[in-house]
Amino acid sequence: SSSELSAVVVSPSFVKNKNKLLELFFQISLNGMYVPVIDVQTGECLLTPEVFDAMKVKPELIRKSIDDNSSPNVILESFKQSLYLKKIYESIAYTTENVSLQQHTEAVIRQFLRYFERFSDFGVLSKQEFMMLFALHDIGKPLAKEIAGTATEQHFFTKKIILPILMQLGMSQLEIDK
Repeated sequence: SSSELSAVVVSPSFVKNKNKLLELFFQISLNGMYVPVIDVQTGECLLTPEVFDAMKVKPELIRKSIDDNSSPNVILESFKQSLYLKKIYESIAYTTENVSLQQHTEAVIRQFLRYFERFSDFGVLSKQEFMMLFALHDIGKPLAKEIAGTATEQHFFTKKIILPILMQLGMSQLEIDK
């Protein structure tokens, strides 16, 4: 018996929901192996190799931006190399500031650096790990608001997005569980 998957076929109602489609593309890209996504109605290939590559997280670029002590903007731009994460960062953050998720996240990172940049010992996590986590801390909030109707469900959506990203960035399950 083979466990090979030759394609994912999606219904017209799934195709109409662009956010679900993008999430599917992103989840496939996190797996690391290209699988075409086909519209059952038209036969069109929706997830081409080019789109697959554009959806991928670029771990080496993210690690470099964090290791180089880059600005919050540069760090988030490295995450936004994934079209899916770009879309999320450009969404409303659903905070009291009423700004994009990218603007909110940059402000959080700036606050962290303002108070803790001069320290070298952060205990359980390194400064780089803190930066990664701050960059992703609210990534599920726009999806929670859109799908569940409330941002209170953000942790479910955030966890679903960040766990595979942190593993691609080289963190072990033990480190993630810290």
